Amino acid sequence: MSGIRKAKMDTAVYELKAQARVNLTSEYGWQTRSLRPVEVESVFGNIKILV
Repeated sequence: MSGIRKAKMDTAVYELKAQARVNLTSEYGWQTRSLRPVEVESVFGNIKILV
């Protein structure tokens, strides 16, 4: 075994990150993200009431 090693980077990760950024910054993405805090808070509120 030689001491030289080669690293191979997977470019699919960068493509997926770019697609995620496009999705999040789209009009639908902005609307969905603006609703998220309300939905999460209601779930935690329900859990606190039940416990």
